[in-house]
Amino acid sequence: MSSWGHIGNGGLAVHGLRNLSMIAKLTAVAAVAVLAVVAVAWAQLASLRPDLLATREKTTRDIVQAASSIVAGYVQRAEPTPADTARQQAAALAALKDLRYDGQQYVWVNDMNPTMLMHPIKPDMDGTDLAATTDSNGTHLFVEFVNTVRTQGSGFVTYLWPKPGADQPVPKLSYVQGVPAWGWVIGTGLYLDDVDAAVSAAQWGIIGRTALIMILLLGLVFLVSRSVTRPLRVLTSALDGLAAGNEDVELPPDSKDEIGRCVASARVLRDGLIAQHTLGRENEALQVQAAADRRRTAEALSLRLRETVDGAMERIHARVDSLAGASDDLAGGADRLVGSVAAIGDQAAEATDAATRAAGDADVVVDTVAGLSAAADRIGGVVDVIRKVAFQTNLLALNATIEAARAGSAGKGFAVVAHEVQELSQQSSRASDRIAGQVREIQDSTGAAATALTRIAGTVRGLGQATSSVSASLDGTHAATGTTRDVGVRAEVSANRLVADRVSTAANQLAVETGQLRQEVEELAAELVR
Repeated sequence: MSSWGHIGNGGLAVHGLRNLSMIAKLTAVAAVAVLAVVAVAWAQLASLRPDLLATREKTTRDIVQAASSIVAGYVQRAEPTPADTARQQAAALAALKDLRYDGQQYVWVNDMNPTMLMHPIKPDMDGTDLAATTDSNGTHLFVEFVNTVRTQGSGFVTYLWPKPGADQPVPKLSYVQGVPAWGWVIGTGLYLDDVDAAVSAAQWGIIGRTALIMILLLGLVFLVSRSVTRPLRVLTSALDGLAAGNEDVELPPDSKDEIGRCVASARVLRDGLIAQHTLGRENEALQVQAAADRRRTAEALSLRLRETVDGAMERIHARVDSLAGASDDLAGGADRLVGSVAAIGDQAAEATDAATRAAGDADVVVDTVAGLSAAADRIGGVVDVIRKVAFQTNLLALNATIEAARAGSAGKGFAVVAHEVQELSQQSSRASDRIAGQVREIQDSTGAAATALTRIAGTVRGLGQATSSVSASLDGTHAATGTTRDVGVRAEVSANRLVADRVSTAANQLAVETGQLRQEVEELAAELVR
């Protein structure tokens, strides 16, 4: 048999109750309680008259038995003489005449004839033959008393009899018991309308108590329903808001019941959402600040680099132009070397000095590019800060996942928070990776710029060495004599032409490499600002 078959109708009922709202469940409980109270009250009303009548009958029987015990005492004290028996009987009747219970209830005595021996309420009936006495229904009540005692020894008889002080007969139930030694019938009774009045009063009491219990029960159900449904509505609305990402939600007040524990879990969820939003805002602000700092640093470095490189390039171009001009002058004046060796030496020294200054300017540019590389390293430090923020965000996602597991079904909104925190962590990680890639590109560009500047500095130093050789050669020319001087001059002219060609070629190469360096510097500056 399937599990559904084992569940049966009881399982279906439980399943149906699960689909009811809380107010419907409480209303059902209240209805069952009211029906139970009504059923108990109905049972009490149904058994009220029989129970009360049985109690009154027992009281009546007990009174008659007590009166019989009193008479039995007198019977035992009486001597077996007519005079003493009459005296004991008179004493017994006097004792019973003053006996009262329940206010005006009394005991009477008649004999088996029947003749009234003692009636405390109607003494005019004493000594009267009661055989012909009947009630309004024609019942010979005293004859019935005698017959009951004669056949049963004791018992109950129902008839009509007026209450003390009244003439209208009402239903009465009397209990009679015989005294065999003297042939007496002792009896007392209860008026059934008194029983009915007591039953009516008790019924109204039961109805009043039942109504009061129902009012209290319905009031209690109303209060319990309100104390449960209102917090549940507020909690449901708060959880919907938290699931939608709204942290500004109202939660029910704290309590120690199950709703209070749900509220505590919802409060943890709300605090986690607030922490997530706060961390997100802080992370966003940190990223904006880092981007602004990186942009300001890059702009400052770019501006400084442009200014330094432009100045150096202008000085290098000036030195190169001067060197090229000196080379041209050296080449053009080679034919006039005989008359102007000293002037050529001066120009060669000037070219050497220009090459030296150009090499120094190239070293300055190399130092500037090195400073740019150090700034790129500092930007890498900012990337590390962003990665730390991403790590903290991952920790928050882990905490949110744990809290969602603790909250159970109430933690569904908590899982949403964990997912959003994880998304935030991934965004931060991707942003830090992009920044790290840009920093690596900046470092590669600065390395390339430094290499180019080093190469330019080497070229400029080579030019300086070449012009120094020219100057030394010219100094040797001054020491020559006569024909030897002419031959030396011609040889030096040829050498100077070769040097001039080399200087011109080096100057052109330097100009090309300078242009390339400027282009690389412009690209590096644009990359830093981006």
